Formats: sequence, structure tokens, C-alpha cells
Amino acid sequence: MAHDVFISYTIADKAAADAVCHRLEEAGIRCWIAPRDVGFGDWGASIVEAIGQAKLFVMILSGAANASPNVLDEVVTALDAGAIVIPFRIEDIRPTGALRLRLSRLNWLDALSPPLDQHIDNLIEITKRYLPAWRDAEGAPRQEDQQRQADEELQRRKLEEQPRQPVEEPLRLLQGAEESHRPQGELLRTRDEELARKQEEPSPGLTKTLRRWPAVAAAVIVATVIVSALALTLSGVFKMPSIPPIQQASTSAPTPEVAPVPAPQPTTTAHPSTQLALAPQPQPAISPVPAPAPAPVPALASALPRALTGHKGPVDSVAYAPDGRTLASGSEDKTIKLWDMSDGRLLRTLSGHTGLVVSIAFSPDGKTLASGSWDHTIKLWNLASGQLLRTLDGHTDSVTSVAFSPDGRTLASGSWDKTIKLWEVSSGQLLRTLAGHTDSVTSVAFSPDGHTLASGSKDQTIKLWGTASGKQRTLTGHTNYVNYVTFSPDGRTLASGSSDNTVKLWDVANGQQLRTLTGPTSRVWSVAFSPDGRTLASASFDHTIILWDTANSRPLRTLAIDHGAVFSAAYSPDGRTLASGSGDWIIRLWDVSKVNEAGK
Repeated sequence: MAHDVFISYTIADKAAADAVCHRLEEAGIRCWIAPRDVGFGDWGASIVEAIGQAKLFVMILSGAANASPNVLDEVVTALDAGAIVIPFRIEDIRPTGALRLRLSRLNWLDALSPPLDQHIDNLIEITKRYLPAWRDAEGAPRQEDQQRQADEELQRRKLEEQPRQPVEEPLRLLQGAEESHRPQGELLRTRDEELARKQEEPSPGLTKTLRRWPAVAAAVIVATVIVSALALTLSGVFKMPSIPPIQQASTSAPTPEVAPVPAPQPTTTAHPSTQLALAPQPQPAISPVPAPAPAPVPALASALPRALTGHKGPVDSVAYAPDGRTLASGSEDKTIKLWDMSDGRLLRTLSGHTGLVVSIAFSPDGKTLASGSWDHTIKLWNLASGQLLRTLDGHTDSVTSVAFSPDGRTLASGSWDKTIKLWEVSSGQLLRTLAGHTDSVTSVAFSPDGHTLASGSKDQTIKLWGTASGKQRTLTGHTNYVNYVTFSPDGRTLASGSSDNTVKLWDVANGQQLRTLTGPTSRVWSVAFSPDGRTLASASFDHTIILWDTANSRPLRTLAIDHGAVFSAAYSPDGRTLASGSGDWIIRLWDVSKVNEAGK
């Protein structure tokens, strides 16, 4: 796709990036933005190619972008490619580390005060100042190109005016050119061989006679091969194994395959958005034995992760039903998918949101699913029928997190509007709004007894709310956004994941910080306790999930993927499988049944 501007951003700033892209394209400025414009094939290669073709590089500069190694890589690539880099600063932060070095000599365009549109207007004006010069330079032929074309035309005419040479003369010249490029030793050997060949050649008359025999011999050989092949086919000796048909996922009778995630290979792999599942194809063989049937799908709890594919965008949230039979996934493709865990089949796709689906939660009885979206709404779905029960409106910005109370009667929702809302599930009525955070609320979670609600925020704090009284306590210690909070099964410990690349464990009773887990090299997006509370999983932007021993804070195992940040993680109710959703659009199912035993 031809484009003028490459837009670089982190997922935390997608709303701002989408707004910039929309306004620029309305103004007739062609943009490239992920994941919309990423083609099939290698994600990284698509980005490098797009940056190389862009005239301008607009970077959405924020705290999250400052901490992102991917944004830094894109900035370096843009500067190396000679693009004009425009940092569009939406948060009052100063670049640090390597990013500071790269941006220190560049002029920033600040977009700190609302409304954002007025700052995008300035960006459009600046962009239009640069692009005419680029387009004029591309449209006008360069002087050296004109001279080259004239020289080529003159040479062509000279060749047409010259008399044609015999065929032998060009061949002789070509042979001389080839010999001039050969090593001296090889040239001598070639000339000696040619001399010997000429001495051994028969007379011209005999040569004319013999020249006919190769053609006759070739015809005889071809005929013999054809006859032999027909004989083998008719006798049934030569058999081609049957190739399993291509199976395509369908909304009416979906059958996506559960396949092992392949190890990294130098060959090109299919893009995650593909919905075609190719069964293993045996190689053709000459054998009287019929072709073997495709191997059965391995059990989900094998040593290698299994992959569920079908989403057309990053998977931001995964959740198991209370009985463990169903897995739900919410994606940036604005859909929710329900998967059968007995065989990995896609059961149903729930559509209705007009924005990214970033949080999902099952009710305790497993009959209802709640979904939170960037379209500012929460939707409640009937799991048995897939029907939408109701839509909860009230937030004025993106809904980032939803959670059911243990009794299933109340739903909590957190939003970028800095509030938490409590809803009555049966009627959809708003019960209460909790305000106290000074920045976006990123995560909410109920304690197992339902008496406490925890919330994490971009203001770098965690708040513990009394669900009956609404009173709050504030936990401080993180130095960047708190992206996720969750309670241990016994309710005594709270875990939090942050953009400061750490996981912290807190004593719920007194609010004291128990310990800090360090290991991730980038933002921690999600944390999840195993059902027995012995293990904690942390999902990170660095493409990994770390499994921690909660007794001693020691890492037990690191689960890594090849591409894409890991945005979400959830344990199955029996604790044997860990599901993860990631930026490569894939859901992975990891066998973690032996993690604690291996760590002893």
C-alpha cells in the first residue's frame, strides 16, 4: 500500500494513534498503521518495509512508548531510512535511555492539553508542509535519469543501423567475455580440454551422420519411460497417497484445528489471521500400502503449547468457564470467541462491539459472559444461546476491565474515565460509581469473599475498596502504570503487574508490600494465580510468561513465543493448563501440570 506517513505507537496509546490516523487520512494524507496494514507473512519485515517507504514517521510519544523496545526499534529504523521523524507527545514525559539519544535533536509536537483534535490539526499542517516537496521530487524526472535515457536511445539507434553479424560472431564474443572472468587455472584447463576435444572429433561427414542419433535415442528413452509409467499405474504398484482436504472455519459449523505451535524455522509461516487449517500432508511414495490417515489431534495437555487460531487481531483477554469446558477470548478484532476445551473446536463467535474487546469474565455459574470494550460499553451474553442479554452504558471512555462478584450478583467495570462502576447483573442498573484514581483505571478484581474490590491504575497506584462501605485504601510502590491486579485463591495476597517491568505481592490485610518479583524485561500486562495458589503467572510485553513459586518468589519456568507481546493469561480450573493471548493473534494452551514438581 502506497503511503506517506508511518504511525508508531504502543497498544496503550492505540486510541490516540487511531485518531491521528483517521484525521490524517481525512485530510488526504496516506497512512500506514499496524495492525491494519500488516500484510501476510513476517510482521517485522512488513514494518521495516513500511518504514522504508514512508516519507514521514509520526511517533506517539508517551510513558508507554518511552518504555517500549519496539517503538525504539522503529525509531532507529526510520532514522536510518532517512524519514522525517515527528514525535507527537501526548503525555508530559521526557524520553529516557536510548530513546532520549535518538530524539534529542528533534523538534517535538506537544499534544498535552485537551482537546486532542486541535493538536492533530497542527500535525496535519506540518505534514502538508513536507509532503509537496517529496511528491514534486518523485514526480519530476531527475536530470541524470534524463541523460541516461538519452544515452540508451542513442545506443539503440546505433545498433539498429549496424549490419547484422553472423550468429557465430556473437557467440565467439560471449565466450571470450566468459573466459575473461574465469580464474587463470580454470581458463588453462578449459583450453586444454577444448584442444583435446577437437583432436578426438570425427570427420565432418561422420559428424553430420552422428548428429541425428542423439535425437533418435532421446525419443526412444522418452517412449520407454512413458510406457513403463503406464504399466506401473495400471498394475496398481505406483500409488499416490490421498491428501486430506483443506478445512475452513465456519460460523455455522466451525472446526478450527488445534495444532502444535511449530518451532522457529527459516521458512515463511502463515500469517496469524488465516482461517485455513491445513492437515498434515504425507509425501508421495512408491508403495503398495495405502496412505496413512492423518494423525489425531494430540491432547491439549501435552508438553508443547497448542494453538487456537481464528482471531484477526491481538488477543487481549482470555478466561475459562468455571467448569473448564469452555475458553473465551476477547480480541482487538472486536469479537469474542468461545472454544470447546475437549477438542479445541470454535463453538461460537460473539459480535456486537464496535471497539476493541479488551476484557472478558464468566459469571460464577458459567451462564453469562461479560465483555468490556473501547466502545465505552459492557455487554452481557447468554452462553447457552450466544444471544446478547443487555448492554451497560455509563462510562465516558474505554472500558478496560470487567469482573463478577463471587455471588454473581454484581459486576464491576474499570475505565479510562478514571472511575469504577458497580452494576446489578440481573437488571443492568448502575449501583455505584467509585472515584478516587487520578488517571485511567486499568484493572478491577473482587476478593474471593466479595468484601473487597481491588483496582489498578495508570496513576501508578492500587486501591482496595470496601464493597459495602465504598471506603478505600491506597497501595503505592510501582513506578509506572499498574496494568493488572488479581487476588490469590485464599484472598490474603494481591498480585499486581506493572509497566515498570515488575510484579508485586501485597498483604491484603494491612496493605504492606510483601515482595517484588523481577525478571520480565518489559511491561507486565497480566498476572494470574494457579487454583491452588502455589504458582503465579506473569505475562509480559517481552514475549514471555514467567511462572513463579509464590512461596519463595523463585521463577520456575519461562514460556516464550516467537512473535508478539503476551497480553493475557488464565489458568484452567484444574490448574493443569495455562491459556495465553498474544499480539500475534494466537491463543496458546500450555501444559503446566508438572511445573511445581520440576521446580523442587
